[in-house]
Amino acid sequence: TRSNRVGVGEAGRQGDDVRSDLHAKVDLSQAGDLNVTVHSKVAAFYGDAIAASAVETLKSLGVEHAKVSLDDKGALPFVVAARVETAARRAGASGAAPPTRTVERTESTTRNRIRRSRLYLPGNEPKFMVNAALHKPDGIILDLEDSVHPAEGRHHSRPGGFGTSSGEGRSSSAGAQRAAVRRFP
Repeated sequence: TRSNRVGVGEAGRQGDDVRSDLHAKVDLSQAGDLNVTVHSKVAAFYGDAIAASAVETLKSLGVEHAKVSLDDKGALPFVVAARVETAARRAGASGAAPPTRTVERTESTTRNRIRRSRLYLPGNEPKFMVNAALHKPDGIILDLEDSVHPAEGRHHSRPGGFGTSSGEGRSSSAGAQRAAVRRFP
C-alpha cells in the first residue's frame, strides 16, 4: 500500500539507442518481499544472473523490501551493480555497501611501470568501457569530472577486466584546482 512506501529511485539510461547499460527503478517499502523484474532481450540466458546481482547489491545496502524493475540493454555485471545501488540510494537506502569487484582481473599491473598511452573514457558511459582493453593502452582513465553527476560517479569503483592496462578514476569537485585521481587495481 501507499503508506508502506519509503521512496522511489531511478538510475541509468533508457531508450532504443542505449547499449551496454541498464535502467533501474527501485521502489522501497517497509514491508513485503524483494521482488526483481528483468526486461531484456537476453533474459532467457542472463536474466537470473542479472536479478541475482541486483538482489546481492540491495542486500549489501540493507534493503529487504522493494519492487525493482530492470531494463537491461546488455549491461556488464559492474554496471548492473552500480545502477541498482544508485537507484536504491536515490530511493532512500542508506546502508554502507562496500564496492566489490564484479569482474576479476586476470593480470596484475605494477604502480611504477611506464605509461606511454592513456585512454580516457567518460565514467558514466558503460558502452565505452566494454572494449577499452582492445586498444591495449598502458592506462585507462574513467573520467568522472564535469560530465558525471556525483550520484552517478560509482562505476569507477567496480570495473575490472581491462587486460594489462592499469585503471584510474579521475574526478574533481567544484572549485578544485587539481583533479583527484583514484587508482583501482
